[in-house]
Amino acid sequence: MSAAFDVQAATTAAQQFSVTEVPTRSKRTSRFSLYLLEHGELFLNDYGGGLDDGRTTASGRLRVCSRSLVFEPADARAPLRRFPLKRVELSLSSDGVAFTCPRSLDMLANAVPAPFVSVATPGVFTFSPSHALAAAILTLANDLKDAELAREKEGPHVAAARLAPLTAPLETARFDASALSDFREDVRGRFPCERVTPLVKQPGVVAVSTARLYFSPAALNNVGDSALAMPLADVVAVRRGRHMMRRVALEVEFRSRGKRSGLLRLAFATANERDACFRTLQDTPATPPRAIAAWSLGDATRAWQRRELDNFSYLSLLNRAAGRSLHDLSQYPVFPWVVADYASASLDLDDPKTFRDLSKPMGALDARRLNNFRERYRHMPGAA
Repeated sequence: MSAAFDVQAATTAAQQFSVTEVPTRSKRTSRFSLYLLEHGELFLNDYGGGLDDGRTTASGRLRVCSRSLVFEPADARAPLRRFPLKRVELSLSSDGVAFTCPRSLDMLANAVPAPFVSVATPGVFTFSPSHALAAAILTLANDLKDAELAREKEGPHVAAARLAPLTAPLETARFDASALSDFREDVRGRFPCERVTPLVKQPGVVAVSTARLYFSPAALNNVGDSALAMPLADVVAVRRGRHMMRRVALEVEFRSRGKRSGLLRLAFATANERDACFRTLQDTPATPPRAIAAWSLGDATRAWQRRELDNFSYLSLLNRAAGRSLHDLSQYPVFPWVVADYASASLDLDDPKTFRDLSKPMGALDARRLNNFRERYRHMPGAA
């Protein structure tokens, strides 16, 4: 379905590619964040208690992650301390979980963002949980350590297989009628998915009701994110796209009183599941028809040629039509380099050699790079 082209609406939509329009997460009292972990590292669980370093005992929370243990003291002046699991030796003591680690990373002392500091940590640490069983924490940490050592020795596929039994129970989220904002709503569909933000994926379930779109996060990678509930009447765009080179992404944008009130970028296991969620949104009367309708790129091109659209807005609309988003680093927006001559003191705009060959992507400008990308594509599962 194609909608009439509205230059003002198109310009407003293009602002999603401005970094000033990217909504940030709400502020929390906790200093711990998934961005403090390594790329691809998962957060599994946290435990309240005290950490004794042999001199003092600090109360706080121990975050158990797939490659590290992170202790966050309750005192915001003290740094978070990250212990890499591959260097940790753990045992059970009469007071809790005892462990040694030759070095740790100190982070966010006084809650001030700064480079991490590597610190020598001789001696024995003992974490005494307030409520959980120390034996259960020890077992989980040792299993995660084994997976991390396997990742270094045998590769990420072996580590993933060892992590699966530990993470699978945490990846499932449920949504039932008790989570509805209004008891008069009916749930039209529930779909397991992942919420995608830069560098982070949050597994969960998206639910479409007769009045709202809900996202309920699972326990894995959940550092305190609550369920989201957005009115379908505020939906201004629903777009299908790619995630990790697969056609499994769905992006829903909300606006209230002229300002962006939310954006959900979701990745599904299959294209069929993504399309089922899209159809449910499409068939729900509360979803504005304009949110589903697609603009004609031909109309956008003609508006740009008439100078009704500036270059940034037009390129943004092209990125939007291609399914790109600031929220997904695997589909980040592209604003092409057009100049090929970076050596001359001045540019001759009448010389074709001044400009890049825009009929080819960057990876195809050089024959060697083109062959390399073609080889990678051949080995990419489910590429489309």
